[in-house]
Amino acid sequence: DEIIDKLCSEHSFVKAVWLSRNFGQHAATLAGMASTRSEWVVTMDEDLQHDPIEIGNLLDKAVDGRADIVYGTDSKTKVHGLKRSLASRSAKIVAGILMGNSAPRNYSSFRLVDGSIARGVSAYVGEGVYLDVALGWITERVLTCDVTNHFEFRNRSGYTLKKLFSHLLRLVLSNG
Repeated sequence: DEIIDKLCSEHSFVKAVWLSRNFGQHAATLAGMASTRSEWVVTMDEDLQHDPIEIGNLLDKAVDGRADIVYGTDSKTKVHGLKRSLASRSAKIVAGILMGNSAPRNYSSFRLVDGSIARGVSAYVGEGVYLDVALGWITERVLTCDVTNHFEFRNRSGYTLKKLFSHLLRLVLSNG
C-alpha cells in the first residue's frame, strides 16, 4: 500500500482503488475498470509476469486492427508443469466448444480494453459472471498480441487443478 500511495502522489494518472477485503482477482479487476475514465484500460497480474513495456504493443495492435479488446498471449514461455498446463489448455478448449467459439483459448489477465467497454461491463458483471465472457457479449472485435511473459519473480501459481475446473464451470455457466 505504501508503494501504491507513492505512485498516486507522483503520477496524476495513477488512482488507487481500495477494497474492504480481498475479494479476489475478478472483483479487483472489475473495481479498477469501474473507476477509470481513460480511453483504454489495461489489466495485468501484479506479480511482474506481464511486462508493462508490452502495453504499447497491445495498443498498437488495437489501433491497427480496430479492436476493442486485445489479449496479450505468450505461446513460447513455459511457466507451469505439464499437468497444470494441460489442464489449463484443456479447460479453455472445453469452454470454447461449449460456447461455440474459440475465444476462451486466448483469454488472459493481460488485456487492453476500450475504456467505455470496460466501464460498461463492470457495471453489470458480478459474482457468477465471468469477465471475459461478458466482454464477448459486448464486442466481437477482439485480437491477440504475442507478448513475452516473465516468471523469474513469480511465486507458485494460486490456481490448483480444482480451482481451474471450478473456474471453467463458472465460465460455462456464465455464458448461459
